Amino acid sequence: MKGRDLITLQEYSRDEIISILELAMEFKSGRADRRLPNKSLAMIFQKPSTRTLHQA
Repeated sequence: MKGRDLITLQEYSRDEIISILELAMEFKSGRADRRLPNKSLAMIFQKPSTRTLHQA
């Protein structure tokens, strides 16, 4: 999957999707740190959070 963008799941096989989900579970549990040494991850959100309060 290296060098491929994840835009839609239609471009991936069932096994690749399972692999992506397993890797996501590793990251969530904190066990994936050794997979990406000296790398940074970023998350970009298109919509504002509905769980935070914005006071004017």
